[in-house]
Amino acid sequence: DFEGDTAAQARLMHAAHQTNQRMQVVADETTAEFGLQPTKVGIKGNKFGVENPGDLNQQGFVSAMTERATRGKRPQALGKIRDISRGRFDCDNIDQVNAVTQSLKTRFTKLYGADNVQVLYRKPEDVYQRIHVLVRDPQTGVRHEWQVGTKALTTLIEDVSVAVPKGVELHGYDFHTVVYDALEKLRRSDIRAKYGLPD
Repeated sequence: DFEGDTAAQARLMHAAHQTNQRMQVVADETTAEFGLQPTKVGIKGNKFGVENPGDLNQQGFVSAMTERATRGKRPQALGKIRDISRGRFDCDNIDQVNAVTQSLKTRFTKLYGADNVQVLYRKPEDVYQRIHVLVRDPQTGVRHEWQVGTKALTTLIEDVSVAVPKGVELHGYDFHTVVYDALEKLRRSDIRAKYGLPD
């Protein structure tokens, strides 16, 4: 029982931090190579850029991991969570997005083997057009998720506030939260039926 085992929590958190520190080196080298703004990586439930293990927030980590593992109808094993460690690159244009993606894929395939690297592309109708480069660190078993997209996309999904009807409460009102926590759910027929909306 992960929630009740503080030793297991600490082990996983520190393994995630070890992976995260290796990924920060990659972030620094990649931003320098492509002339991007410096970026910090982070682990779930913690601020991005934590370097000292003593500054990690175990309670925040456990809460975020538990929420992610139990989200939705099918629980997810902790070892399968793909963004325990994560980072992002904001590129100038789509050509740079593709070049950074290819660089990450090549680098990690060489370092960790092809079985530990996966590249996911979004469906064309999805507004969230970031490419996801998923890496499993063979030293810790922890998975890291790189998101690669444009600065313009980040501005749209994080800086644009969306007006919602009175009484609608979300944990944020940026475009990303409104789309994924509210509007995206309207694609499901059971949700439409529940609120009397047509198919």
